[in-house]
Amino acid sequence: MTLCTDEEEREYARRSRQKCLKLVKRPAVAVENFGDVCKAVNETHERMGLSTTPGEAIREALKLEYNKMCMQPLERNKQDEHSH
Repeated sequence: MTLCTDEEEREYARRSRQKCLKLVKRPAVAVENFGDVCKAVNETHERMGLSTTPGEAIREALKLEYNKMCMQPLERNKQDEHSH
């Protein structure tokens, strides 16, 4: 616009700028309610036996890992006994 020499050029630049800005505007985001989807997922998990309370899955995984770590020395001792 600063390079325009008369009012007609400024008006053309303004309209061109408005047109470009209109093209790049994003459409309004529609707010969706995923409550029904969440409910269906929870019911499906319940039927499949996959439902857990928050943190329960992590506690189970840690318990399995701990048990595995505790059993490794016992298994090594048994292997050592058999190799002698």
